[in-house]
Order: sequence, then structure tokens, then C-alpha cells
Amino acid sequence: MRFQVKTTEGVRKRAKSLKRYLTSVGYETRLSECHELLARMLGYTSYHELHHSAGSRPQSASDYDVDDEVCAARRSSHIAVLMSYGIASVHAATAVDIIGPTRYRSSHPEGTQENASDFEQEWGLRASSRAAPVVVINRSRRPRSDQRTRGR
Repeated sequence: MRFQVKTTEGVRKRAKSLKRYLTSVGYETRLSECHELLARMLGYTSYHELHHSAGSRPQSASDYDVDDEVCAARRSSHIAVLMSYGIASVHAATAVDIIGPTRYRSSHPEGTQENASDFEQEWGLRASSRAAPVVVINRSRRPRSDQRTRGR
């Protein structure tokens, strides 16, 4: 099954998490390989194909929106992809549980704001009610030639 995504932002973040985990358990992987693995887990032949199809169709249902049987089948499929690349079953299962390739917020779960951005929904973040602090950068001018000699 091919999973449709709105953007590749979540996929890229999951690839970084996958790389960190695989590196921590002794696998030498590059980030580009992790991008490819994520694309395979989502049903694409390559990350390039996933990148070009992002946003072209409505987003697939997340693990939160399907029943437990479908969620378990997805998990098994993701684990099988990692195992086909030589990752031990224990490490593959843990990696899938950590990164959750198809676990994102596609609807507004209880407690989130209705006007939250897609990024905030996908990663379970809440928009802050406080205004962001304003930082003023004071760019001092270069002193004129008569000012340079005054202090000497």
C-alpha cells in the first residue's frame, strides 16, 4: 500500500530519527539511505518518487485514524521493509515504534487547537498563546572620520 503525504517534512524528520537510532545500535547508515528506507516503508520505490508525489493527493489515514488490525498490519509491513535491508528484527521493531512512519495527527485530537498548523497537528504540538518576543538588532553606524580621532 502506498501512503500519501502532504509534505516531506515529517518524512525527513523521521529519517533523521531512524538514522540516530540505527547508529546508536551499531548500524552504519547515511541519511540518504534512511530517506530511501522511509520511502520504501510508505510504499514508494525511492525517496525521489515520494518527494514528487507529496501533496498531489489527499493524505492517507494515520495510525490514529484506523483500527488496531490495520495498524498492526502496517507495523508488520514497516518492520519487514527494514528487515529486508539487513536490520535485525528486534532493531527493526524498535525503530518502527520510535519513528512511527504512519503515525501522525491527521485530525484534531482532543486537547489541540482547531487552528493549529499542519506541522503542529502532525507532530502533536500546540501553538503557544504567548506572543513571540521581539528582538531588536541595533546596527551601529561606522563612525565618521572626525569621530575616530576624537578619542585618541
